[in-house]
Amino acid sequence: GTAAAAASAESSGIDDHSNKQQQNDVSDGPGASGSQTPSQLRTLCRALLLHSQSLYHEHRMKMRQEQLSSEKKEHMPLMGFARVKKQVMTPSPHILQSCVGLGCKFIFEKKVRVVLKVSHDFF
Repeated sequence: GTAAAAASAESSGIDDHSNKQQQNDVSDGPGASGSQTPSQLRTLCRALLLHSQSLYHEHRMKMRQEQLSSEKKEHMPLMGFARVKKQVMTPSPHILQSCVGLGCKFIFEKKVRVVLKVSHDFF
């Protein structure tokens, strides 16, 4: 949703500081980590943090809505048999799995772009 759009906007170079940093970073330089430069790793971390925050917020809003609707149902007059309140387990928002998936997509997209650029320059 919005986290991916914000991360995409940030990774596309809107921030002047990251643009200057990316120009100074060399992927084979001493500050590089694997295939990602330090500025790319910072951008990825910011995107993942924003994504995890938005997932948690959406999960809490959904849980709050469910809690309000269940409270309304509890206040309804009982007809016939008394109802027994059930213990409801709250589902997990699966934040870690979602962040890992998003991180993998970002890294995979970068690798694909590099391969396409190399193949375009080759032909």
